[in-house]
Amino acid sequence: MSKRFTSEQQAAIELRWSSVGLAAGAGSGKTTVLTTRMLRDLDITKGPEGILRLVAITFTDRAAREMRERLREKCYEELRNAEREHLEDWQRVINLVDQARISTIHSFCQGLLRTHALELGIDPQFHI
Repeated sequence: MSKRFTSEQQAAIELRWSSVGLAAGAGSGKTTVLTTRMLRDLDITKGPEGILRLVAITFTDRAAREMRERLREKCYEELRNAEREHLEDWQRVINLVDQARISTIHSFCQGLLRTHALELGIDPQFHI
Protein backbone atom coordinates (compact mmCIF):
# COMPACT_ATOMS: atom_id res chain seq x y z
CA MET A 1 0.00 0.00 0.00
CA SER A 2 1.33 3.39 -0.94
CA LYS A 3 -0.60 5.30 1.75
CA ARG A 4 0.50 5.19 5.34
CA PHE A 5 -2.26 4.49 7.84
CA THR A 6 -2.43 5.11 11.57
CA SER A 7 -2.52 2.02 13.76
CA GLU A 8 -6.27 2.52 14.29
CA GLN A 9 -6.90 2.86 10.55
CA GLN A 10 -4.78 -0.21 9.81
CA ALA A 11 -6.71 -2.20 12.44
CA ALA A 12 -10.02 -1.20 10.80
CA ILE A 13 -8.69 -2.27 7.39
CA GLU A 14 -7.37 -5.63 8.58
CA LEU A 15 -10.25 -6.65 10.88
CA ARG A 16 -11.98 -9.73 9.46
CA TRP A 17 -15.32 -11.45 10.11
CA SER A 18 -16.70 -8.36 11.77
CA SER A 19 -18.33 -5.09 10.86
CA VAL A 20 -16.45 -1.90 11.45
CA GLY A 21 -17.76 1.56 12.27
CA LEU A 22 -15.67 4.67 11.79
CA ALA A 23 -16.30 8.03 13.42
CA ALA A 24 -13.88 10.86 12.75
CA GLY A 25 -13.76 14.40 11.46
CA ALA A 26 -13.75 15.57 7.86
CA GLY A 27 -10.54 14.82 5.99
CA SER A 28 -9.39 12.19 8.48
CA GLY A 29 -9.30 9.33 5.97
CA LYS A 30 -12.56 7.48 6.69
CA THR A 31 -13.42 7.02 3.02
CA THR A 32 -9.88 5.89 2.19
CA VAL A 33 -9.93 3.35 5.02
CA LEU A 34 -13.33 1.97 4.02
CA THR A 35 -12.53 1.70 0.31
CA THR A 36 -9.21 0.02 1.13
CA ARG A 37 -11.03 -2.40 3.42
CA MET A 38 -13.66 -3.15 0.76
CA LEU A 39 -10.97 -3.93 -1.80
CA ARG A 40 -9.13 -6.18 0.65
CA ASP A 41 -12.37 -8.08 1.26
CA LEU A 42 -12.80 -8.74 -2.46
CA ASP A 43 -11.34 -12.09 -3.43
CA ILE A 44 -11.10 -11.71 -7.19
CA THR A 45 -10.16 -15.39 -7.54
CA LYS A 46 -13.69 -16.27 -6.35
CA GLY A 47 -15.32 -14.01 -8.91
CA PRO A 48 -16.10 -10.34 -9.25
CA GLU A 49 -19.60 -10.63 -7.78
CA GLY A 50 -18.12 -10.41 -4.27
CA ILE A 51 -18.52 -6.66 -4.50
CA LEU A 52 -22.28 -7.20 -4.30
CA ARG A 53 -21.91 -8.83 -0.87
CA LEU A 54 -20.26 -5.77 0.68
CA VAL A 55 -22.27 -3.06 2.45
CA ALA A 56 -21.11 0.47 3.24
CA ILE A 57 -23.45 2.86 5.02
CA THR A 58 -22.86 6.59 5.36
CA PHE A 59 -24.86 9.50 6.72
CA THR A 60 -24.96 11.68 3.62
CA ASP A 61 -25.61 11.19 -0.09
CA ARG A 62 -22.41 13.11 -0.79
CA ALA A 63 -20.35 10.69 1.31
CA ALA A 64 -21.97 7.69 -0.41
CA ARG A 65 -21.20 9.15 -3.86
CA GLU A 66 -17.63 9.90 -2.84
CA MET A 67 -17.13 6.38 -1.51
CA ARG A 68 -18.50 4.86 -4.73
CA GLU A 69 -16.26 7.11 -6.84
CA ARG A 70 -13.19 6.26 -4.77
CA LEU A 71 -13.99 2.57 -4.93
CA ARG A 72 -14.30 2.80 -8.71
CA GLU A 73 -10.94 4.64 -8.90
CA LYS A 74 -9.28 1.95 -6.77
CA CYS A 75 -10.76 -0.77 -8.97
CA TYR A 76 -9.33 0.95 -12.05
CA GLU A 77 -5.92 0.94 -10.32
CA GLU A 78 -6.34 -2.79 -9.67
CA LEU A 79 -7.31 -3.30 -13.32
CA ARG A 80 -4.19 -1.46 -14.51
CA ASN A 81 -1.99 -3.61 -12.26
CA ALA A 82 -3.83 -6.91 -12.68
CA GLU A 83 -2.34 -10.06 -14.08
CA ARG A 84 -3.72 -10.97 -17.49
CA GLU A 85 -5.89 -13.75 -16.06
CA HIS A 86 -7.78 -11.26 -13.84
CA LEU A 87 -8.31 -8.41 -16.30
CA GLU A 88 -11.87 -9.44 -17.15
CA ASP A 89 -12.66 -10.00 -13.47
CA TRP A 90 -11.59 -6.47 -12.54
CA GLN A 91 -13.50 -5.03 -15.49
CA ARG A 92 -16.59 -6.87 -14.23
CA VAL A 93 -16.04 -5.48 -10.70
CA ILE A 94 -15.89 -1.97 -12.18
CA ASN A 95 -19.14 -2.65 -14.03
CA LEU A 96 -20.75 -3.79 -10.75
CA VAL A 97 -19.63 -0.82 -8.62
CA ASP A 98 -22.88 1.04 -9.28
CA GLN A 99 -24.83 -1.96 -7.93
CA ALA A 100 -22.74 -2.21 -4.75
CA ARG A 101 -24.65 -1.46 -1.55
CA ILE A 102 -23.11 1.90 -0.76
CA SER A 103 -25.78 4.23 0.56
CA THR A 104 -27.02 6.39 3.37
CA ILE A 105 -28.55 4.70 6.38
CA HIS A 106 -31.91 6.12 5.26
CA SER A 107 -31.66 4.58 1.77
CA PHE A 108 -30.40 1.27 3.14
CA CYS A 109 -33.30 0.95 5.59
CA GLN A 110 -35.82 2.06 2.97
CA GLY A 111 -34.51 -0.67 0.66
CA LEU A 112 -34.87 -3.29 3.40
CA LEU A 113 -38.44 -2.18 4.08
CA ARG A 114 -39.32 -2.32 0.39
CA THR A 115 -37.73 -5.74 -0.05
CA HIS A 116 -39.60 -7.20 2.93
CA ALA A 117 -42.76 -5.09 2.77
CA LEU A 118 -45.21 -7.97 2.36
CA GLU A 119 -43.63 -9.92 5.21
CA LEU A 120 -43.92 -6.80 7.37
CA GLY A 121 -47.51 -6.16 6.34
CA ILE A 122 -46.84 -2.78 4.75
CA ASP A 123 -47.61 -1.40 1.32
CA PRO A 124 -44.57 -2.03 -0.96
CA GLN A 125 -45.24 1.33 -2.64
CA PHE A 126 -45.02 3.32 0.60
CA HIS A 127 -43.21 6.65 0.53
CA ILE A 128 -41.01 8.00 3.27
